Amino acid sequence: MRWGAIAVEVVSAGGFLIATAIDGDLSWIKLIAPSTLFPLAIVATLLTPSATRWFDR
Repeated sequence: MRWGAIAVEVVSAGGFLIATAIDGDLSWIKLIAPSTLFPLAIVATLLTPSATRWFDR
């Protein structure tokens, strides 16, 4: 379950970045937009040891 959630968030952030790059609108502002920061923050949270213990219950 945890790895599935991580995969969904990585695909979400990656899809946004790929679509932005294809449109030719990729800039630093787009890289720090909530569309990329929130999924990456969720991935970082899900990779912590406490999240591992919670999902192993």
